[in-house]
Amino acid sequence: MRLVDLSIDRQPERPGFGSGAQPRRLALHVHLEAQLKLEPMTGRKRVESALAMKVADRPPVAAWGHTYREEWAPEDLAAVTVERARRFGWDFVKFQVRASCFAEAFGSVYHPSGHRLRAPILIRPAVPDLDSWASVELMNRQALDDQVDSIRLVARALGPHVPVIQTVFSPITVGGYLVGKSQSRVVRELRKHPEVVAPVLERIADALVDFSRRSVKAGAAGIFYAISGYAGRNVMSEDAYRDLVLPSDQSV
Repeated sequence: MRLVDLSIDRQPERPGFGSGAQPRRLALHVHLEAQLKLEPMTGRKRVESALAMKVADRPPVAAWGHTYREEWAPEDLAAVTVERARRFGWDFVKFQVRASCFAEAFGSVYHPSGHRLRAPILIRPAVPDLDSWASVELMNRQALDDQVDSIRLVARALGPHVPVIQTVFSPITVGGYLVGKSQSRVVRELRKHPEVVAPVLERIADALVDFSRRSVKAGAAGIFYAISGYAGRNVMSEDAYRDLVLPSDQSV
C-alpha cells in the first residue's frame, strides 16, 4: 500500500475554527497489491483460527453477563443464553453459571434477589470463622448439577458450530465466596493458617475437576478458568501465590 500526502492545487488550506475553518485536505493514492477474499466461516472455525493465529474472515465475537432472574433454573438459564447467542450471532458462548453456585455446593446459603440486575443474596456463609474451615465439604451437589444440565441444553441447541465454554472458579475464588465473598479474609487466613485452609482448597479442587469433566461430557467445548483477581501484586506476592495457591490451581 502506497500513501501520498499531497496538497490540493498546491495550496495547503489554513486550519481554523467556525465557519471559516478550512482544514488541510489529504489526497490519498492507494495501491492495493492484493485483496484477501475468504468464504464465511462458522463461529467454531473463527475461534479455531484465532487460537492457531491464522487468518479468518473476521475475528470471533462474543459477550457475556449474568441473568440474575433466569440463572436459578437450568431451563430458564439455557433459554436466555441460547436466545441471546442467536440474536447477536455470537461465535462462541462463555456460559454464565450462577456465581454463587460453587459456594452453595460447599454450604453457603444464597437466595435469589428477585431483580434482574441484582446478584444472589448471601443468607449464611459456610465459613463464618476460622474454625469453620474444618467442616467444609461438598454438601449441595445439586447446585453444580444444575449448571451441567443447563450447559447441556445450550450446547445441544446451538449445535457444533458455536462452542460453549463452561465457567469454573478457581479454588481460592470459591474460598473467598465461602467466607462471605471477602478476598482479603481468605488470603489472610490462608497465609496465617495454611494448614487449615490449604486442605480445603484441595477438596474444592477435586469437586471442580469433577464438575469440569461432567461439563465437557455434557457438551462444553472448554473451560474458562476464573482466578478472579487473586493473582495480583495488590493481593499477594508472586512467591506467595506460587506457594499457597498455585498447587490447587494445578490440580484443576
